[in-house]
Amino acid sequence: MHPHIKKRLIDNIQWYACTAVDGALDKTFSAMTTKKGYCVSKKRMVRTREGKEIISNTTIYLDGTETVGKDDECIVPYGVRTPVLQITPYKSIKGGLLEILI
Repeated sequence: MHPHIKKRLIDNIQWYACTAVDGALDKTFSAMTTKKGYCVSKKRMVRTREGKEIISNTTIYLDGTETVGKDDECIVPYGVRTPVLQITPYKSIKGGLLEILI
């Protein structure tokens, strides 16, 4: 990752990785880890994996080398524990970022 981008990842995001999903779709999470990222309050309409349309209120930008999963949950500095809605590589000139909608 480019140093100019890395220095802008100023927010501490508490991350809970999903380790298992049982038959009743209950999730088991690992212990909380802290990741450096950048949070932006931005409303966007997204479609979930089930096809339902919902509104995302926050976008998180993380280092592209971070390991994140579609069933993970996180807590941003100004929010509550929230499931991840969508993970996509962020298209930029310098590259190396993940765009995560919660």
